[in-house]
Amino acid sequence: MVIREAGAELDVSGAPAELREVAHVLTQMEAGHGHEFAADTVADPAPYTRVLAAFRVATSGGPVRVSVVGNALLVTGAPEMLARLAGFFAFSDADQHGTHQHHEWWEGNESVAPGSRPLTITRS
Repeated sequence: MVIREAGAELDVSGAPAELREVAHVLTQMEAGHGHEFAADTVADPAPYTRVLAAFRVATSGGPVRVSVVGNALLVTGAPEMLARLAGFFAFSDADQHGTHQHHEWWEGNESVAPGSRPLTITRS
């Protein structure tokens, strides 16, 4: 899995099996728990400016919030909200390279916190 950042833009890309593993963990998160996925730190960041070292998930109350803390992508939210996020990582082996999903806040979206960073999830 590679996590790239440029300004406000974030992209998590990986093979379908890697992304499905993230989805599985997100659906299993319980209150008070967290999980960390290591990311490829030697991948080419282009067209972004840098790669991040980890994808951290932590349960909290409320909607999903995507942020960057140091050199890691941090995703927080109530377990039921993280389970909704899991659907964005559910890629099939038949999906073509470059197939992607956008996870972002918009007015009326109660699953994503205002101020959450926009996130693209891409099948590599």
